[in-house]
Amino acid sequence: RSAGLPVAKQRILKQLPPNFPHPILIIQHLPAAFTQAFAGRLDSFCKIKVQEAKNGDRVVPGVSYLAPGGQQMRVEARGGSKSLVVFE
Repeated sequence: RSAGLPVAKQRILKQLPPNFPHPILIIQHLPAAFTQAFAGRLDSFCKIKVQEAKNGDRVVPGVSYLAPGGQQMRVEARGGSKSLVVFE
């Protein structure tokens, strides 16, 4: 695990404007107990919303989704929208 990767992601996300036109999906190998706090920390100083991904979350522009620790995620089309599927 590299401590430099979370810092690099933080620097990139901080530069994005609040009206960023795309969703961002992040899979970072972190302990399960750490990802929610990491997402909250990023959210506190980024202009876009940053949250830990949950199964069924609707994927929307201007939001960054961080996969929970030890999990993967993919995007599925459901009706006219796209949603996250979180899995091991």
